[in-house]
Amino acid sequence: MRKLFLGLFLVLSQLALGETIYSERLEIVPLRAADWPVFYQINNNQQVLQNANVNPGNPQAFFGGWFQHLVAGNQAYQSGKQPVGMGFLIKTRSGEVIGTLMCDETPKYGGYWETTTVLDPKYWRSGYGTEARTAMLPFYFDTLKVPGLMATIAEDNVGSTKITKSLGYTMTAANVDRRGLSLDRKRKWNQYTLTAENYRRNQEACRFHGLTPKPQEEN
Repeated sequence: MRKLFLGLFLVLSQLALGETIYSERLEIVPLRAADWPVFYQINNNQQVLQNANVNPGNPQAFFGGWFQHLVAGNQAYQSGKQPVGMGFLIKTRSGEVIGTLMCDETPKYGGYWETTTVLDPKYWRSGYGTEARTAMLPFYFDTLKVPGLMATIAEDNVGSTKITKSLGYTMTAANVDRRGLSLDRKRKWNQYTLTAENYRRNQEACRFHGLTPKPQEEN
């Protein structure tokens, strides 16, 4: 019964509020131009970059271009157009920003959307990352109608890999070339995908798994 209630709550929240997505402990709101300082602070955190094996090069240029792309995608969506990228802030119900969530269409992979979730390190192992990603699945598949989702994760990023697999993703490529984006070239990247078909086949598990996960399963 609790799962049914939460499912109805997630769906009705998206219908009623349009752009803000609620989960049990979080609210996920679209990025706006004024959010640049907190977006940059969270994503350019050295502990985050090390864990994700990301070398942004010139951080201001790298994250600035990405941020503008995501905000433009949000504006396109709000005006009724199909976006090619969107970005969100992850907030607690008290309004504290604890992370960001980004998604981009990847034409070379059949229109799948690549997703990236970043939490402030002090909120790792809280279950928030799993909860945010779980709450976003209906938006991706039922609202945006994406054919599939993709996540590219450093092989030794155990926490992110566990979360991704728990949501129904399967590994579809190993040792992916990140074209110089790797902070440590010796570390490998793996690619995981979740198709719309598999999401709908296992929709309840995808939607609700991880709303209150074991803290040790996440970073």
